[in-house]
Amino acid sequence: MWAVGQDIKAVIFSPVIVFLRYLPWFLIEPILLHYFGTTLGKWLMGLRVVNQDDSKLDLTAATKRSLRVMLTGVGFGWSLLAIFCQILSFFTARKLGNTFWDHVGQHKVTVAPLHPFRLIALVFIFAAALVIETIIIWPHIYEIHSKDPSFKEQLEKNPLWPLLKPSK
Repeated sequence: MWAVGQDIKAVIFSPVIVFLRYLPWFLIEPILLHYFGTTLGKWLMGLRVVNQDDSKLDLTAATKRSLRVMLTGVGFGWSLLAIFCQILSFFTARKLGNTFWDHVGQHKVTVAPLHPFRLIALVFIFAAALVIETIIIWPHIYEIHSKDPSFKEQLEKNPLWPLLKPSK
């Protein structure tokens, strides 16, 4: 709850905060790939990242892979750079048959059949994450947009779900 009392708008839109949101992922992903060959999201999708001989990545290789993903795959989450990186990754994967970060590291991604339980869990976790993010961010986005007269008019015509209305 470090954000209590902070200017949440500055926090939401700060490039440094956007970068720092990826730090836990960058620290945890290599460890999970090293020990298990997968992460929770990859496991839910039936994916494993392994070496060409089906052995698990060592910690150094997993860390380098995570860094490559952060740089070339998601562009540190910085809006236009992230979009560019994801488009580039799509076309690279189509051309090489593998993503850039796995091609350079000589890793392969194995795919297991998608089980209904995993698919349901994936949808549930994704929906829960969206709900939590909406609950946290919505009041501040609402405040920013409520200064726009056309937004106020739109809200009067189409009121939002009462629980999303920020308290005063």
